[in-house]
Amino acid sequence: MLHRIGNAGGEVAETLRHCARESVDKVPLNVSDHLCCANSAIVEYYLTTGDIASAGDVLAAMYERKQKEGSYRYHSYNQNNGVTASLFYWLCGINSVNISGGEPMLHKNFMDIIREVYKRGMTVFTTITNGYFITQEILDELKDAGCNTEMRMSFDGIGTHDWIRNFNGAEKSLLKTIKLCVDNGFSVFINTQVHRRNVHTMMPTARLLNDMGVKIMRIIRTTEVPRWVHNASNANLSIEEYYESMLRFSEEYIKSDMTMNIAIWQYLSLNPKERNFSIFTVQCPDGTYHDNCYCCDATSQMFAVTSAGEVVTCVQGSGVFMKYGISLGNIHNTPLKDILNSSPYIDMAKMTVGNFRKNSTKCGKCKYFKFCCGGCRGLGMLLSKDASDVQHSLQNYFSHEDVTKCYFFENGWYQKITQALSDWNNLSKVSNL
Repeated sequence: MLHRIGNAGGEVAETLRHCARESVDKVPLNVSDHLCCANSAIVEYYLTTGDIASAGDVLAAMYERKQKEGSYRYHSYNQNNGVTASLFYWLCGINSVNISGGEPMLHKNFMDIIREVYKRGMTVFTTITNGYFITQEILDELKDAGCNTEMRMSFDGIGTHDWIRNFNGAEKSLLKTIKLCVDNGFSVFINTQVHRRNVHTMMPTARLLNDMGVKIMRIIRTTEVPRWVHNASNANLSIEEYYESMLRFSEEYIKSDMTMNIAIWQYLSLNPKERNFSIFTVQCPDGTYHDNCYCCDATSQMFAVTSAGEVVTCVQGSGVFMKYGISLGNIHNTPLKDILNSSPYIDMAKMTVGNFRKNSTKCGKCKYFKFCCGGCRGLGMLLSKDASDVQHSLQNYFSHEDVTKCYFFENGWYQKITQALSDWNNLSKVSNL
């Protein structure tokens, strides 16, 4: 920390040290943060604004913690009383934040965080919440802060939502919240897990959400993540079951009068207003493939941080990273801007399809590669039959093919989709299959 402050200039660094020494006995732990790297970001922020005294206060608080507990690691006993690291992400060039949890609205300073994000010129693009704590008062405060965040909530099927949430009344409460958000002008995005116990509810659920004014319904195959496998492994749809049931759903949906957009995870998307569809498996339609394309467009533009401070390529894969002890970078130990410049995480985020093609024996020779680009790296990681090699090499672990995409092309699902949806415009055209 002191070395990094020293880089700001000798006179400034000495002033900060002096402030820290002078105030160590009288400054309270007034900058509370559960992400210790934020202390560095906070000090650097105060330096850029010329607020030397405040930077010294932060250093003093850190020094006091070290004297009491032997570490600069700044885990406050009262985490909810102050600023969080996300407020300083803008120092890294970040312009928008997605807030998730757990449940973010349980944080006692949730609204303070929202306001501070906007004060720093960033926006809260999405708030991922179970909706239980959304009230008219909360929505009014968000509006007053200039925040028109997309409300992203999970609704897992009519009649089955309470079961998957293990909470009686969850469905009734959520539907009430969705209506409240729509009535107040907030865009609502619904995630719906699909599995054997609720696949029959997808069409009536879509009708209900469409009629309520939901903008997007995203249907997600519940994958073989560790916790789900432990709790309900027999409920998983196989890849074949998923593709087949979602194709039947899509055929019925495009014949309806519904206008809500549908995104079927790792499969296809439907845009009723434009009467077009995109096939997710086709990452590069005819004539668009290039070796320098990123393996994952989302990861090249967005990163995720877990509650433990681990920077991961996607939240959905965080459980697998944890299971196998993979760390791509942790903001408790390394400043975020350093992770985004040089780390195993950024190596993964910048991985190109050309790099992947060289590392993957099967994909490198596959005639479909120029269309699927090896598929989703997260699914390749999750469904690999050789997952034990993760302890030996991240490069090996990320060289596995996404078998769901192999199954898609090898079993003619591209042709099945385009034939079933032939009345709509296909935005993912490929030839010579």
